[in-house]
Amino acid sequence: MGIDDNFFELSGDSIRGAILINKLQAQLNEIIHFIVLFDTRTVAKLASYIEEHYPQTAAKLLGKEITAISELPQERIDEAKVLQMRSLIPSIAPPIDDDAIKNQPAIFILSPHRSGSTLLRVILGGNPQLFAPPELELLTFNTLGERKAAFSGRYSFWMEGTIRTIMQIRGCTPEEAIALMEELEAKNITTKQFYQLIQQWLGDKILVDKTPSYSIDLETLKRAEINFQSPLYIHLVRHPYATMRSYEEARVEQTFPYQHPFNRRELAELVWLISHQNILEFLQQVPQERQYQVKADCRSFANRA
Repeated sequence: MGIDDNFFELSGDSIRGAILINKLQAQLNEIIHFIVLFDTRTVAKLASYIEEHYPQTAAKLLGKEITAISELPQERIDEAKVLQMRSLIPSIAPPIDDDAIKNQPAIFILSPHRSGSTLLRVILGGNPQLFAPPELELLTFNTLGERKAAFSGRYSFWMEGTIRTIMQIRGCTPEEAIALMEELEAKNITTKQFYQLIQQWLGDKILVDKTPSYSIDLETLKRAEINFQSPLYIHLVRHPYATMRSYEEARVEQTFPYQHPFNRRELAELVWLISHQNILEFLQQVPQERQYQVKADCRSFANRA
């Protein structure tokens, strides 16, 4: 393989790509998301990307003098930027009225990325009455076919949550889970039907859906009320400074699915702000007995563990 050869044209796939990215992360001691490989595709372009976006790490690796990076002054996030950000988020398709009967109750964790939702998911998953899988990425779509089309190519990593969910519930191999998922996608069942299928597999256990991307769009949040009977909501709140710092350190902007003109810090603040605006507006229409707020700090988690 030459430095200008396309990784995916040389039989590279998501598994080999994940292995490559994991080795690269270990060598650089930095977080690099799999999606970067789709954007660069060649060793030469990947190296250029690392030099541009990880300059100090690249300099250290190449034995060059490391120069201090002076941070650019951050502009204030005002209403104009919030409106600009909101305009970049595409509207989802109207819900399909396929069945008047709603699914059994479920629990939804509502929060932006890097709010501690993974830790909360693990804690809740320790309850034998609950099943808390990784991000399902379902509410945004009407059908599994629509979801598959949206998550092709560079966004294919978002498909992993349902695969891992099937593996865990059914006790099957990755190959069996992928085959089952492809069968359901070929039938193009609705996401509401897929939720129902998961709940049938779970029996008496209650499903917990922890998918931070839901909160960036108010209409997506409303789907939970449309598809489920009296769902419960956990509004997870983490201090904006801690969330933004974590967002930047984890390089979450690499996986953000919409084109935007904002720098990393601005994007982190806008995602935090808009997500909580949406959550609060949504919860105004939900009875108080079906919502609960958790502050994401060590003491609050320890008290509930």
